[in-house]
Amino acid sequence: MRVSDIIWCGAFLAICGCVGILTACEDGSKRRECEPVLQTGCSGRQTCGLQPDGTPSCFDVGPGGEGAACLVQDDCGADLGCLRVHGVARCLRFCSPGDDPQGACAGNPVADPHPNSDSAICLGTVINRADIGVCVLPCTPTDPQCPDQSGCGLIVEAGIAACRPLGEQGAGQQCDPGRLCDQGLGCVPHADRFVCRPFKTDACPEGTAELPVAGFIDQVNQTELVVCADCVALGRVGLEDEQISACPAPIAKADACASERGTLPALEDVVHAERLAASARAVGVADPWWTAATRVGIRWRWPDDTQISEALTPIGAGDCAVWNAGVHEARSCIGTTAAAICVLAPVDAPE
Repeated sequence: MRVSDIIWCGAFLAICGCVGILTACEDGSKRRECEPVLQTGCSGRQTCGLQPDGTPSCFDVGPGGEGAACLVQDDCGADLGCLRVHGVARCLRFCSPGDDPQGACAGNPVADPHPNSDSAICLGTVINRADIGVCVLPCTPTDPQCPDQSGCGLIVEAGIAACRPLGEQGAGQQCDPGRLCDQGLGCVPHADRFVCRPFKTDACPEGTAELPVAGFIDQVNQTELVVCADCVALGRVGLEDEQISACPAPIAKADACASERGTLPALEDVVHAERLAASARAVGVADPWWTAATRVGIRWRWPDDTQISEALTPIGAGDCAVWNAGVHEARSCIGTTAAAICVLAPVDAPE
């Protein structure tokens, strides 16, 4: 697990960015009037938190239990600090960073714990204060237990799911730190980009694939995190070194590859077609699947208006085509459905 510093900037602590890229505040004061990790040095009606400059100080005990939303330190109860982790400000415990991130929090209970308190991880440190960490609460997609306006998302540098701000990106849409996913979706790798995928909370819908999110676990349940994907990245297949994905659910040709911002493949030859088919079958995508071939008058052409070679000329009636068990077959463009193999647009192409 890669651990990032937690930064105090203005009113809250924060782990900055989705990959833990840090920007530091100028103040690195070592002054303290209490000990936030051990919660010593304050009266019985006070708790040890942090001033805006990072100085440990005593504050009146507030109403918020562990994991509650907060605006200022006084919103939080005993033994808790108001800390912003990946954009969500919550009342969280302090901890002493070390070789056992989960054990460091397990030995530091509070009177009003969060339901996921036992799974908290000591993640990050206050800038210039390597002795003060924060017990980050993980979440599980089936029961997020997150404050309002936040949901269960992925914390890349920790390899866990935790509460993150909600965005407007829907399933299949590209995501990044500036374009966050909506409720119930995780921002996961897909070919050379990241897209929002629904977390598997029961069974994935028919026509979608179950994909474990590499490097991530559901810390609460100690299981792998799985998303439901309508299209699966195959990597670079073919002579043009293009990013390819495969979508198993039968779909009309007019709608194929729309969610991928991609195009149907123009086949180079039979070998190319069978290489695509083998890659697709490996992830559960069965024949037939659409190709980019279209009949124009009496001739078959690719989208760039080049004529299709005799060896690849589709057989049968219809003005569109599918690849099916080693044969390029003509099909009706209307009313026919098939799986799709998609050539993805470059990641920096406009949406």
